[in-house]
Amino acid sequence: MSLDDSFIPEEDTLNSPTVPLDEGHAATGLNVGDEVGPYRLKSLLGEGGMGMVWLAEQEAPVKRRVALKVIKPGMDSRVVLARFEAERQALALMNHPSIAKVLDAGTTLRGLPYFVMELVKGIPITRFCDREQLDVKTRVQVAIKVCEAIQHAHSKGIIHRDIKPGNVLVTWRDNKPHPVVIDFGVAKALDQRLTEKTVYTEQGRAIGTPDYMSPEQADLGALDIDTRTDVYSLGVLLYQLLTGYLPFDRNRMREAAFHEVQRIIREELPPRPSTRFQTGSSERMVAITDSRSTHAGLLARTLRGDLDWIVMRCLEKSRGRRYETANGLALDLQRYLDHEPVLAGPPTLRYRTGRFVRRHRGPVFAASLFIVLLIASTVISLVLLAKVDDQWKRAEDALTTAQGLAANTVTRVNGALAQVTGADEARMLLITEGLQMLEHINDSSDINRLNPTLASDIAVGYKGIGDVLAQRGERRKARARYLQAQAYLDQAMEQDRDHGPSMREQAALLGALASLDRKDGEDEQASRRLDEAIAISLDLIQRDPTDLQYRRDLIDSLGLQIYPLVGSGDQPQIVLDLVSQALPHCELVIEQDPNDNDERDRLATLLQYRGMARIALDDVEGGSSDMTRCMELMEEVHEALPGDADIASNLIAARMQCRDMEMYLYSQGGDLKLDRWRMLTLANRKLADELTQAEPENAEYVQTAAMTRINLASLNADFTMMDETLDVSERMAAASDAIRFCEQASAMLESRRDDLDPDFCAMLFDVLGQIQARSQSMQQRLQSPASTVPDQSD
Repeated sequence: MSLDDSFIPEEDTLNSPTVPLDEGHAATGLNVGDEVGPYRLKSLLGEGGMGMVWLAEQEAPVKRRVALKVIKPGMDSRVVLARFEAERQALALMNHPSIAKVLDAGTTLRGLPYFVMELVKGIPITRFCDREQLDVKTRVQVAIKVCEAIQHAHSKGIIHRDIKPGNVLVTWRDNKPHPVVIDFGVAKALDQRLTEKTVYTEQGRAIGTPDYMSPEQADLGALDIDTRTDVYSLGVLLYQLLTGYLPFDRNRMREAAFHEVQRIIREELPPRPSTRFQTGSSERMVAITDSRSTHAGLLARTLRGDLDWIVMRCLEKSRGRRYETANGLALDLQRYLDHEPVLAGPPTLRYRTGRFVRRHRGPVFAASLFIVLLIASTVISLVLLAKVDDQWKRAEDALTTAQGLAANTVTRVNGALAQVTGADEARMLLITEGLQMLEHINDSSDINRLNPTLASDIAVGYKGIGDVLAQRGERRKARARYLQAQAYLDQAMEQDRDHGPSMREQAALLGALASLDRKDGEDEQASRRLDEAIAISLDLIQRDPTDLQYRRDLIDSLGLQIYPLVGSGDQPQIVLDLVSQALPHCELVIEQDPNDNDERDRLATLLQYRGMARIALDDVEGGSSDMTRCMELMEEVHEALPGDADIASNLIAARMQCRDMEMYLYSQGGDLKLDRWRMLTLANRKLADELTQAEPENAEYVQTAAMTRINLASLNADFTMMDETLDVSERMAAASDAIRFCEQASAMLESRRDDLDPDFCAMLFDVLGQIQARSQSMQQRLQSPASTVPDQSD
């Protein structure tokens, strides 16, 4: 509803208040001229099922016009009062230039709660854009601002649920169109049932408008409503801004019974925007193009492609296929404006692969894309063959072949690119394309709908996307993809509990989820998942001892179980037991496949864990031997696979551990090896910086690069003082370098603090503070005339 008294609604239910004005409002006890707190009521702007909105004036301490919302008499039950208060508090939490602000709150003389909002002087967004004859580019810019406002509401836990032109008012501000989202009165109504037309709950409260209503809203509560409902409504609003039409014919929606409206929303696909505006009369088309400062041919070309894809992604029936957030929609619209490839993408490979080839011309990428295109053409040919030939056996064979080819995209190509530093974008693209092919086969074929092998392949694709997101530090998004993979695996296991590939993928997925659990502080849940994964792998090994992959999976799960125990350092015997369980399987795999560098990497990691446990149990000689062998193995593997980012990260860790071991031996009377320690630490910094430069969004690499600087700072702050060959100026330079390394590390950690483990991050900052303090103290001592020889009493 508009809160501007200068705005008189048209005869249009879409731009009118959500609930019609109550002609008998005098019975509510409030009238024009009444005073509510310091506000005098001037006119009734609108009325909903729960409250009324008045234009009011305040005289003191400032003179201003405001919008005052007050709860209706008779609606002051405990539930409604709580709901009204929740809306007031939610609005008070929001602070965004495109959301109406709450200014005050109180109760009337009759004890009815009210709150006061800024008066928005604007007109509905569609009317504004048409009146001002805004072109498509400007309309998209305005839509981005609306998305940003809705994203702000979502970040506060608020779902609007009634986004439509009448609830997005626009005016000019600083010579630019400025939208303001209003009427969050139904934002918390998540448990009401719908009836028809402008929709009422049992209490008469609106919970949506059919033309803008998402399929899950139309399902009358069959699904919980989440933020993607607002993404759908934003898509309808964008559709209308671009074309001048709603996705579904307005007259048809008005005349249909509500169950038919529900069916249309849930089942029918609207035309693409680029074709929709051409369906009306010639006079209507002229009006639409004139109001967009263009002509029919240019408007069609402007909408065709990116804007078609963006809008249609918003309007997907399955909310899992829409943008996950309003911000995701805003970012894609900005990509359109910036002439960058949009994420919505077309239903074919040509668009994204074409742009990708232009950006990545290396042989790995070209070869990978060739594979994808080959798979796509083969899948299409085989599926068409299956449809032409009505013989079930031939159809099944064709689809199985197509399924296998698509699965290769998800697994083999992803595995190859996993070894290429900086290939995250390529992996995401290729995995997504393969996944789309798999889901297309699954959706279009009755004989394959419950095929456990296909369901397992799709799960691999979702897990692959989750793996890339997890490496980038986007844990929430990664978990969502992992859970999608879990749903497909559940489907596969329902059909065949003993389906080996599904069981194996289940073990791998449990390990991936456990890794996220660890980072989120859910150690008990992580341990339960890993116990289950280990049990699955042992079962599979017993069934087929010759399958080396089952042993690799077991080693991975055991490694994840060992890792936190190593970090805590208080259960070394358990670590030794778990390593002893994993080592025979690892050695068997390497014996059978000596060129398996991944397994050699695992062996190095197990030796590292065993070495740390042995040291904790006072077996220093055995621990030192394990740590040295670990680093030697990692150097060999890195030399064999120089582009593998994960192996590079493991090498950095191995060097750190070996250096720390030698430092420990020095503290027990061993040799001082400053030059070697500097060499190892500088080599680590170089390698870590290469990883970070290749993948700047990877939070773990940023953390590793910061830690190498912490190590350099520590060396300069502490051990340089022990090198008696250095003079005072050289020691001063070392202290300055230590402080500089601390500052670099601090900036790196701060840049990705939200993506890092909070406890570990806090520990690193504490270490940085201590090193910096020691370095500054050293500088002060060296600057003293009496301190030509360092004081090592500290």
